[in-house]
Amino acid sequence: MEAEEGRQMESIWGMDGWEERPSLQKDLSVDTVVIGGGIAWILTAWLLQQRGVETVLLEASRLCGGQTGRTTAKITLQHGLLYQKLMQKEGKEKAGLYGQANRAAIRRYREIMEEEGIDCQFRNCNSNLYTRKEGDALYLEEEAAKSLGICAQ
Repeated sequence: MEAEEGRQMESIWGMDGWEERPSLQKDLSVDTVVIGGGIAWILTAWLLQQRGVETVLLEASRLCGGQTGRTTAKITLQHGLLYQKLMQKEGKEKAGLYGQANRAAIRRYREIMEEEGIDCQFRNCNSNLYTRKEGDALYLEEEAAKSLGICAQ
């Protein structure tokens, strides 16, 4: 879906029916302010509130209307040709920690969905990676991922 010049691309998720939220009309005193209404910041605000931190989320325009509204909603361990680069730049231990953090995040998303009864059609799927780069980039990424215990083939 290509955006016309000067017009923001609409969400593929059909969020036109989402309830409009009122603008902040008064001063508030809270522990934490989360600025931005994308999925990462909504989750951040929710997690803080779950821990008893009084939180307000501020969004200039529309919840999930920016980058989040134009994503495929994919939660993944594989973010492009990343693990080989991380291993070269930061070492195997830090690259492994990155993979573990992503695996833990996926697990936590699943737990939240189950605990809160959120039916969002979450399912495990294979991730496909491709590149236009010449040479052994995909092979090197596969080997790096496997060396970190990430299933790759």
